[in-house]
Amino acid sequence: MVLSTKQSITVKVKEVLVTRVHAACLTVDRRSLWKDLKNINELKLPCLVIGDFNVVLSCEEKKGGRQPLKVAMQDFRDCIEYCNLIQSPRTGIKFSWFNNRVGKKRILCDLDRSFYNLQWLECYETWCYKVGVRGTSDHGALLGGVAQSDKPHNIPFRYQFVWTTHPGFLKVIQESWEVECEGNPAFCFTSKLKRLKEILKKWNWEVFGDLRVKVKTTEEAILKASLESDVDPENIKTVNFEEDLFEAIPNILNEEDNDLIDAFPSQEEIKNVVFAMDPNSAPGPYGFPGCFYKYAWEVVGAELMEAIQFCWRNRFIPKGFNSNFLFLLPKIQRAKKAEHFRPIGLPNFNFKIITIIITTRISRVLSRMISKQHGAFIKGRSIHEKIILASELVNELDTKRRGGNVGLKIDITQAYDSLSWEFLFEVLRRFGFSEVVIQWLKKIFESARIYVLINGGPCGFFEVGRGLRQGDPLSPIMFMLAE
Repeated sequence: MVLSTKQSITVKVKEVLVTRVHAACLTVDRRSLWKDLKNINELKLPCLVIGDFNVVLSCEEKKGGRQPLKVAMQDFRDCIEYCNLIQSPRTGIKFSWFNNRVGKKRILCDLDRSFYNLQWLECYETWCYKVGVRGTSDHGALLGGVAQSDKPHNIPFRYQFVWTTHPGFLKVIQESWEVECEGNPAFCFTSKLKRLKEILKKWNWEVFGDLRVKVKTTEEAILKASLESDVDPENIKTVNFEEDLFEAIPNILNEEDNDLIDAFPSQEEIKNVVFAMDPNSAPGPYGFPGCFYKYAWEVVGAELMEAIQFCWRNRFIPKGFNSNFLFLLPKIQRAKKAEHFRPIGLPNFNFKIITIIITTRISRVLSRMISKQHGAFIKGRSIHEKIILASELVNELDTKRRGGNVGLKIDITQAYDSLSWEFLFEVLRRFGFSEVVIQWLKKIFESARIYVLINGGPCGFFEVGRGLRQGDPLSPIMFMLAE
């Protein structure tokens, strides 16, 4: 290793240098990176610099949001010119980063790129890179390398495990193997294998097709969709979901289930919900907790029940009824960045009555839609059982087994905040939820308004366009169904 700092790592591989960059967000902090790159340039060795520079070279490399800082762009250009770096040839999408938003709030930038000097170009004349399609990350992957020669046409036959997933595969083997062959056992066995190989080659083309072509076609389709979305970020119609993804969802709910979920709430049901809720839970913007409604039930109870029934009957949420405080709960000590806080929604007590009624009703049919292996957020199941099971599986990883062992720890970062409502409603539709129920849920989601609590005082008042709110009784169930 030649140099390692907070913003870059430079290693020497034989006689060339490779610098991986992850630049700071602030202009003043990036200046130490530019100084490091200039020092590396003094080594006069073939050098490749690749990574996230967190700044653009021109205004054309950013779409949406504020204009990039001129001083930041000038610092970047000065460093490139001083080090005599050349932009590597590239393919793929134009903007390597976006802010995971849609419509007018979407911001696109070309932050990830690759540069090399003349010495590197002399060693690797055909080196180039491709900016991959952005997936779960907000950055597109950079795939670099020298231009490769075409693969030979005489690639030997290889058995594919995916064939076993086809229900007719065993029959193909059986029909080929039953054809008689004369000769000694070794000759017959070898001849049958050769014949089966030719049959499987033809069968593979007829059933599966050329997988390489399919993969390439799919990549090109995704790239085309990404480019169309980048050209017109405000057009959210270009964002869609593969039908095959939804076809795996079984239609479970029937008309009777939907009638149960959408039934008009009685006064007794509303009263039971009010008195079952925590009376001391934090109130929303209205400021009245559950203990107030319990204490003054004889006075306000009748009108509260009438208001809830009116909203339900007319599919109507009054302005401010679904307003929420957003409380930022620190995850760690001395939290400073946004990711160090957990946003907790504090809705109005009276609005929570509606969501709890819906949650309670959906919970009655939830076990039919959620697998038995799921342990969280379902009454009668404990997530601690899964923690114990995971611990036992980790302990078993060292045990040698045929095929080996692998463990994956998957954390869906900010999944609550970024869940697409369009995707959620389509999932509910596939499960069998009626259009009436879905439209009622859509009205509830779209009526939300947020205040952010900063030092105990509310700031801002904005709408919500996606995601689920932690603190809303309905959110865990919706998230489980979307998963």
